Amino acid sequence: MDVQVQEDTNHLPTTSKPSRLPFHSNPDILDEVCEYLAYDHDSAPEDVFASKRNLLRLALTCKAFIEPALDRLWRSLNCLFPLLKILPAFLQSDGTYVSSVKF
Repeated sequence: MDVQVQEDTNHLPTTSKPSRLPFHSNPDILDEVCEYLAYDHDSAPEDVFASKRNLLRLALTCKAFIEPALDRLWRSLNCLFPLLKILPAFLQSDGTYVSSVKF
């Protein structure tokens, strides 16, 4: 006699994709986390450096944090050099940025 046993799979964990944590889909929470790490304009230079470093690390941690962390990171610049560094027309030569465009 051939007996077939049907296993009840309702109590077994599913093997589908893990669900995303709720805060990933809530931009208000992401903004609060990034704002907490952002520096104030009257912060000490070492605090500004630590804040920028932490925001960069946060942006590299997870796709959900990229936009809010980079928004805080680029919100305030104390000089134009970071902006010039990302433009292909400006090259560094002997520690000085020069334009590669001929006028």
